[in-house]
Amino acid sequence: MTHLSLQNNLISDVVPLSSLTNLTSLELSSNLISDVSALSGLNKLTRLNLGGSNFTDLSSLSGFTNLSVLRLHGNGITDVSPLSGLTNLRVLELNDNNLTDVSPLSGLTNLTFLGLGRNLVSDVSALSNLPNLTLLGLFDNLISDVSALSNLTNLTLLLLSNNIISNLSPLVANTGLGSGDEVDVRNNPLSTTSLNTHIPALQGRGVTVRFGAEKPGVVDNQEPRMGSLLPEEREYNSLRR
Repeated sequence: MTHLSLQNNLISDVVPLSSLTNLTSLELSSNLISDVSALSGLNKLTRLNLGGSNFTDLSSLSGFTNLSVLRLHGNGITDVSPLSGLTNLRVLELNDNNLTDVSPLSGLTNLTFLGLGRNLVSDVSALSNLPNLTLLGLFDNLISDVSALSNLTNLTLLLLSNNIISNLSPLVANTGLGSGDEVDVRNNPLSTTSLNTHIPALQGRGVTVRFGAEKPGVVDNQEPRMGSLLPEEREYNSLRR
C-alpha cells in the first residue's frame, strides 16, 4: 500500500501506522493528532496532509525531509521553524493559522506553491528568497509592503486581498508578471497612483488584476483557485474559501 486516506476521524495516535513503510501519500486531515514522530521511519512518504487536526506543534515534523507536499491548514499554528529543514517541499499549505513570522520558510527554495492566507503576517520579506514560487496566497493578513515580491518572477497567481496594501509599484517592477497571470488585490486601501497607473500598467502586460471591494454573498465564478491550477492538487479546491 502506497496511499492511505484516514481523514475525518477521531484519530489521535498514529503509532499503528508506523509499520506502513511503503506509504508515499498519507491523508490525516480533520483528526486529533498532536505528534507524528512515530511516522519518522516512513522514508518513502512524500505527501502528508494534517490540515484541521489540532496539530499546533510542528516539532515532530522536522525529520520528514523527503516530503514534497505538506498540508497544515487550519491548525492554529504559531511557529513554523521546525519546517526550515524540509528543503524538498514543493507545496506548503498553511492557510488559517496564527502565523506572524514566516522567516523560517526562507530556505525552502524548491517551493512552487505556498498558501499563507488568513494568518497574522505583516512582513513577507523572507519570501524574496523563494524564486520558484508560481502560486502564492497571502490574502487576509496584515501586509502593507509587497516589495519582497518584486523579484518573484515565476509567479502566475498572487492572492493579496484583504490586507493594508496601498502601493503596487513592486508588482509593476516584477518583470515576470505578464500575459495569463492573475493578481488579486481586492479590499486593500490602494493609492490613487496604484489605481490609475500601476493597475493599468499590469493590465497592459496581460495580467488579470482583481481590485476594488469584494461583494458579500456574491460568488465570482472567475475567481482564482490556487488548488485547481495544480493538476496533482485538484482535490483541494480554492485556497481562498
